[in-house]
Amino acid sequence: MNFSTENIAIITSFLTAFIAICQAMFSVRSFYKNRLDKIVILRYEKLYDFYQSYLQEFSKLDISNPSKTAIYSRKRYDAIKFLLDEEFRIDDSYNELTEMIIEYIKNKDLIIEDSDEYEEFRQELNKKCIKFDDLFKKSLQKQLSKLYNKLN
Repeated sequence: MNFSTENIAIITSFLTAFIAICQAMFSVRSFYKNRLDKIVILRYEKLYDFYQSYLQEFSKLDISNPSKTAIYSRKRYDAIKFLLDEEFRIDDSYNELTEMIIEYIKNKDLIIEDSDEYEEFRQELNKKCIKFDDLFKKSLQKQLSKLYNKLN
């Protein structure tokens, strides 16, 4: 086989272009992986700091009043929900609690007048508040655990 200088130049330029394309692909892949790792680290750090401050503030609350703790947890959930994966969001429990609070606000006078109904409502609200607080803590713990496992 007889190669001319022109053919060798064309083959060399194709090989050079191929190598450049491969290097670009590996660079993009490496950049993307580094970026994903940094995002996971950032999410973990933010959630960990949030969780620590949440527990610290939660310990200062009067746990004999579940509605106050749930109001605190609801505010904190609103603030951090965007960092949670879809599987760890507790929107159903959040919405149930919100509906109960709205129902109470709408029918406040009627509920307060009837002491039996008020006591029943208060007990149900307390159960939902405690459930929400527990679910929120567990979902934060699971999300932190998942992110930690991704890092290692």
